[in-house]
Amino acid sequence: MAAASLDFASQLRSSAERHVHVIVRSRSGAEGFALFGGHRPRHYFSRLYLGAREHRVRVGFHGPASAASCRTLSRDYGLVVFCGITTPPDLTNEVLQIPGFVDLAIPIPEALDGPLARWSRSAQADIRKVQRGGFQYDVQTGDAWVSEFHRRFYDPSMTERHAREACTLSARELRECTRAQGAEFLRIVRDGVWVGGCFNRSAPDGYRAHRLGWLGGAPQLLKDGVVSAIYWFNIRRASELGHLSVKVGAAAPHLEDGLLFFKGKWGGRLEPLSHRYGAFQLLLDPSHETCRRFLAAHSLVARGANGDAIVYSARRPSEVNVPPSVLAGVSRWYRWLERPNPSVTLTRAEVPASLRSWVVEESLDRKGVS
Repeated sequence: MAAASLDFASQLRSSAERHVHVIVRSRSGAEGFALFGGHRPRHYFSRLYLGAREHRVRVGFHGPASAASCRTLSRDYGLVVFCGITTPPDLTNEVLQIPGFVDLAIPIPEALDGPLARWSRSAQADIRKVQRGGFQYDVQTGDAWVSEFHRRFYDPSMTERHAREACTLSARELRECTRAQGAEFLRIVRDGVWVGGCFNRSAPDGYRAHRLGWLGGAPQLLKDGVVSAIYWFNIRRASELGHLSVKVGAAAPHLEDGLLFFKGKWGGRLEPLSHRYGAFQLLLDPSHETCRRFLAAHSLVARGANGDAIVYSARRPSEVNVPPSVLAGVSRWYRWLERPNPSVTLTRAEVPASLRSWVVEESLDRKGVS
């Protein structure tokens, strides 16, 4: 009976995704976007596209979504987001595909300290802050730490930083993770007080950082450098274990994302784009005022023809403040034009047909990348 109930719930959810869409509007109602095949991503796109965490939602019902009706929504709002496989077949060559998240990994340098250590200036400043702050670490095994970490560190930190966008594990799920081979917990202490930590796993392909948190999600601990301490000690621990890299996990797929920049300043490089986070298909109308503002503010990481990372940006590569190690993982760069120019239309199949007159390809400068 339980299995039958779960199957019915799954079918009901699938049917809803096929026949329900939402219109997400700003509190004033002046701007909005359409979302097909999901409900939770509205928080993420509300922040990015509307520039606000607060929004209003109107649910719409439809039969099989048509390309014509979706193009109308795009003209009305500037953006239609498709989750999963909800994109109408006739629109597949018009949508821009972006991954749910991008992964980064930090290569372990030959030297961690001294004149041979090649850290960026920003990373050097963070390392000095960690040292001045008196942070230290130890390594815990087993699962005795899980309940307290989840309740006092992990859950409040994720809620404080990501609000409704937070996607967290339960304490039970986290405890199950500790049973994996190579699992361990790196605990951060200061003046004898446990102030932060990160659940990690030593795996054949590198040292994997999975879930982190700091005491109470306190903003002051962030200012004091507790997250920098977690990254610095993860790197040192990975080096002790003989790993070549620290897999530091996911960040949002745009170059202005603060977490992506933070990971990049430690030398973090883009990993091959993964399908495990799913993807969003964006139907964009760059002539729409709200869409133009969105594209001007976000350099989007998209999936290229070979599954590689490409970027769409309103600026040239030299005009975007992105760590060189992140830029090294970008294969091609397309810059948005102020207005469409049919005379310079690209022929690259990876660029959606509806956007080819809106972009030009820019050369990528690899200076500073070894």
